[in-house]
Amino acid sequence: MSIRDNQRGQSIVVIVLIMVIALGIGVTMSTRYVQTLKQRVGQDASNRALAVAEAGVERMLNTDYETLLDYINFNNCGSACSLDIVGADGVTANAAITLAIAGGSSDPHEINLELNSVVEVNMEGYPNSTDIYICWDSPATGDLPSITGYIIKGGEGNYGMGAFSINSLGSLYGDNGFTDATSSLGYTHCATINSSTDPDVLRIRALYNGVRAYVIPSGGATLPSQGILITSLGTVLDSEKTVEVLMSNPYLPTPFDYVLYQKSEDNPLSN
Repeated sequence: MSIRDNQRGQSIVVIVLIMVIALGIGVTMSTRYVQTLKQRVGQDASNRALAVAEAGVERMLNTDYETLLDYINFNNCGSACSLDIVGADGVTANAAITLAIAGGSSDPHEINLELNSVVEVNMEGYPNSTDIYICWDSPATGDLPSITGYIIKGGEGNYGMGAFSINSLGSLYGDNGFTDATSSLGYTHCATINSSTDPDVLRIRALYNGVRAYVIPSGGATLPSQGILITSLGTVLDSEKTVEVLMSNPYLPTPFDYVLYQKSEDNPLSN
């Protein structure tokens, strides 16, 4: 009888042990499933937040420029600056949109110089004979960029142009005849451009590689308005995504540069 009782006790221990192991496996699998589900829900919410933020920007880009200026001047765009999208699962994605004038201050103005594409900076109202700086840091990959462009100055019937071409420090293309940049204002490479008399626009293009650059007014000077900065905050559940887009002042595309004919910096443009 004692042997049978011992065997019966051992059987109970084995059964309990198996149940504990099975429970542990079940809890582990359940935990992993819940974590995976949370990750998928979080990723889905993040994707929706980005999508609704982009949709909010698209709404503003499809609104005419003057209307957006009115929204800014009256500091109110009402329902036009809010967008709700309800998914098939009943989850609401919301975009809250804010508008502001880009530039119009002494702060650096960020520009994205894509390779061989022109970016135009409004200079109307900038002080005469005052330096303005174009600065950039070395890109993470690819060649060091060079920048080239010109400033258009003067008025109707008397437009002139001052050209510039600047290499990054350490550029592999130092034999191209461009001027070398200088390290300044906390940036690795900086070009100094003088506004001359009655500056109108500054057109800038990157060569050899694209780069994110900054147009910085001299101390005490203010850069004119450069367009409208659209900021859209997309929210879904606990996920938030922000998209910023600059609706720049309208300007002519890159081929415009090839129709200008300049005899000298002292003579007006010929066409």
